[in-house]
Amino acid sequence: MKTLTCALALLLFLSSCGKEVLDEHTPGRHKKDSTVLPDDEEIYSVEEFINSDFGKQKVWVAGYIVGACSRSINNAEWEQPFSHKTAVLIADAPSERNIERVVAIQLRNNELKNTFALPLHPENLHRRAAFHGTKQKYLGVPGMKKDIDKYGWKDLPRED
Repeated sequence: MKTLTCALALLLFLSSCGKEVLDEHTPGRHKKDSTVLPDDEEIYSVEEFINSDFGKQKVWVAGYIVGACSRSINNAEWEQPFSHKTAVLIADAPSERNIERVVAIQLRNNELKNTFALPLHPENLHRRAAFHGTKQKYLGVPGMKKDIDKYGWKDLPRED
């Protein structure tokens, strides 16, 4: 009986370790070992993120991918063809181009670049994504870099 209880506990533990995110290739399908996004009340808008002081606390921010950037916000690219794959810019509106209303997200590793970088995936322009990390100045604007530990798509249902 003790062995059966231990085996069930181990099975429950192992099955709860997987995380999910919407698969970018097949809407509505999920991939294992990615990130689970929290409920909306735990995700800050770009405006809230820009105007808040979180200290060193990690938080979620969500916005539409509106551009790509590298080195400085002055190098922002707002339309195709995109050449910068080290950062994306997110905003509360998909048509935003005001640098005072965007958050810069560093695409530090290959997984982030392969998921979000506009030169690799121009179809990501105007998609809504969420990122979890610490607020820091990046590219001359509020942003996240280095310690982004969770992320995923936060697309809204399209109205026909």
